Amino acid sequence: MLDSLPDLTLRTATEADLDAVMALEFQGFDPAFHESRAVYQQRIQTFPQGAILAVRQGLPAGCFFSEIWRAGSVSEADSFAIGHDIRERHDTSGTALYVASMTLSPTLRGGGIGLRFFQACLDRLIAEHPALASVVLLVNEHWAPARKIYGHAGFVEERRLAGFFQALSGPSGDGIIMSRPIPARKS
Repeated sequence: MLDSLPDLTLRTATEADLDAVMALEFQGFDPAFHESRAVYQQRIQTFPQGAILAVRQGLPAGCFFSEIWRAGSVSEADSFAIGHDIRERHDTSGTALYVASMTLSPTLRGGGIGLRFFQACLDRLIAEHPALASVVLLVNEHWAPARKIYGHAGFVEERRLAGFFQALSGPSGDGIIMSRPIPARKS
């Protein structure tokens, strides 16, 4: 999927990348929605395969973090809380991939790069974890570019969490839980 982006490569994020991850976090999200350094560190330690960094010209240009949940966890609204402890839900024997966070450097936004980055991360994780049956994520109702990416990737709205996102600047809004099934893979 990244063939059309020859100068963008993916690699597993490490704790040495935390400064870059935090810089991307601050560029990508309202301060009310920033995850802490400790949360990202915990994600890297708990599920390193789910911590993916996009690198362009040797510099971090995007990041993607995910967890694997048992299917029943997806229905619990508190599972989506910002700053939640990955260790409370993550289970590599689960069947639902939860996309906890994705952002790109503002200089790369537009032109379809976000969709290709997102899909490449999903493809990689789905290939590494064949038991996965679905992908789920939470997005702010006001984040139109992100919702567009997810819609193009086949995600549909499952339900809303009223008033989930309480912004410090800009409008507060509902959280939209979106999901899509993973097609059965041939053995």
